[in-house]
Amino acid sequence: MRRILFAAALLSLLGAAGAQAQSSRTIKLVVPYPPAGTADIVARLLADQIGKSGGPTIVIENRPGGGTAIASEAVSRAVPDGNTLLMISPEFVITPHLRKPNYDPLTSFEPICQLVNSPTVIVVNGDSP
Repeated sequence: MRRILFAAALLSLLGAAGAQAQSSRTIKLVVPYPPAGTADIVARLLADQIGKSGGPTIVIENRPGGGTAIASEAVSRAVPDGNTLLMISPEFVITPHLRKPNYDPLTSFEPICQLVNSPTVIVVNGDSP
């Protein structure tokens, strides 16, 4: 929860970039997963915290499918004005190795912050060779 609050404060500062009217600004946060999943819940908690702090309005848009490529391609075509953000996960860097996307994951986006840390663990039966 501490990282989410930190991210909310960071995005709130980005939204306040020099103007008192930041509450009239609307930012679209594209989540490449269906509603009610972990990424969607984190995005909605973030939007709620930013709203409570008087920051810009955050609208969550779920665009699942294609191993996150559908959402990533849509955001890569958005006007680069900071009003459209993409929540990414490891699939963001894996998908380009599986098929050629219409964006470059290294140059088409500008990272803002890390919201959560979710380590991956691989386990196997102890009797397996």
